[in-house]
Amino acid sequence: MLLRGIGGLALFRLRLIFGHPSSWVIALGVVTGLAILAGSAPGWVWALALLGIPAQMLNEYNLHRYIFHLKPPRRQWAFDQLYRMHYGHHDFPTNMALLFVPLRVATPVLALNFFGLWGILYLLGLALALQIAAAVV
Repeated sequence: MLLRGIGGLALFRLRLIFGHPSSWVIALGVVTGLAILAGSAPGWVWALALLGIPAQMLNEYNLHRYIFHLKPPRRQWAFDQLYRMHYGHHDFPTNMALLFVPLRVATPVLALNFFGLWGILYLLGLALALQIAAAVV
């Protein structure tokens, strides 16, 4: 009986997560990264995926601290955007619509992280810049 309850909770959480479009964009990014790695990355590059964990934690902290908690903008449209991106989550933490970051934030952040890292690694002359960026991001 307990396992059924745990399984039901897990299913609820999966539905909650994948019920939001930003989760699908991130999942598409993961699948794309895996395809890049599967096509041409040596084994040691796969191990670099572990760097993605602290990189994402640092990314999340910096977004949360320095962007999502900016001083409230005076212009109403800007405040509305910031409220939808994050402030609303603090006011209504159980509101499912405010639980996940909107697509207009998730998509550019994912693209900026990937293309930024790829560009830096490419400029440094690394032959596997694309594969390393795919593994880390």
